[in-house]
Amino acid sequence: DTANATTYSFAAVPIGTDSSERNVIVTLHANGVNSGNTISSGTIGGSAATVIGSIASGVSTSGIMALLVTSGITATIAVTFSGGKGRCGIAVFEMTGASGATAYDSAGASAADPVSTTAVDSPANGGYVAVAGVTESTTYTWTGLANEAHDTDFIAETATFSSAYENFAAAQTGPTIQADNAANSTVQALFVASWGPGA
Repeated sequence: DTANATTYSFAAVPIGTDSSERNVIVTLHANGVNSGNTISSGTIGGSAATVIGSIASGVSTSGIMALLVTSGITATIAVTFSGGKGRCGIAVFEMTGASGATAYDSAGASAADPVSTTAVDSPANGGYVAVAGVTESTTYTWTGLANEAHDTDFIAETATFSSAYENFAAAQTGPTIQADNAANSTVQALFVASWGPGA
């Protein structure tokens, strides 16, 4: 969505298959207008989501929110930032068997390229989700997470974001999770979260 706003809403977003254990995880990136903004709140299907966290690098803001959603295959997803942004995009992940919406661990990093963190652990049979974004029309390469879910809808607006994820059978302690944009821009924000298995 490229409308200048504080709150963005995305209608009829696919959220996966009905499950009593479905954790809907939303990665978000917003760019432009004001510097230093973070995610204030969000909803998924009209219910308040857990904001795992967010981080800003200048006008770039990346973050993650999540909610246990047991029914429905689409939902309206909305997010409110602490100040106006020029554009916002989302990517949605369906995680089943997780311990709930609250993340096991999370951390952000910013103002570098490549940008990375070693601060996010995961228990055995856990999973990671990450998002990075930058104020350039570019592409991303990830290290530490095998599965990339690129979103370049912002290219016309001179901004790009990308998400990545991976599940691990073994517990992870401080792995390096890194995002590298081909434009080498340091106006870049990375946020990473992990979840453990349910009881």
